[in-house]
Amino acid sequence: ADGYARSTGRTGVALVGAGVGLTNCLNALVTATKAHSRIIVFVGEVPGGGLRTTAAKLVAKYVDQRGLLDALAVRHVDLRTPESSPADVRACFELAARGGEVLVVSLPSELLEAESGDAPSNIQFDIPGPATGLSAADRHTIVEILQESVAASRTVILAGRGAVNAGARADL
Repeated sequence: ADGYARSTGRTGVALVGAGVGLTNCLNALVTATKAHSRIIVFVGEVPGGGLRTTAAKLVAKYVDQRGLLDALAVRHVDLRTPESSPADVRACFELAARGGEVLVVSLPSELLEAESGDAPSNIQFDIPGPATGLSAADRHTIVEILQESVAASRTVILAGRGAVNAGARADL
């Protein structure tokens, strides 16, 4: 999914099983997250009312998927109702397209076995807007750094995607 997303600029999709299926793709997931790839990973969830429940923990291959994804700073969402699941999946694709990031979508087995509906999405995403550029204090700090580096024979400024997305290219 990451390779597809990087080579085409479109959203890549992967489907993995619950627990060990997710842990087997963690390296690729973290790599895609760091590269800001637009991918959605659909991951199964154990039956019994969701992860972190007593019933779920009795399953032989239990993994605290949410805790694992939180620790790795990977955004994740749970699909909760079959009535809104088609709209929820569309919302996930819209987030991936706008946000340019990895999203892991949990698919409870109870949801997969139910009939879907046409209710509106009930998923709320917090999508940060673009930064507004460098502040006067930031510009002053950059000038100070450059003045200190005058003695250097070669100065290199590494600015990440945040600086580019903020429109700070001219300021740098």
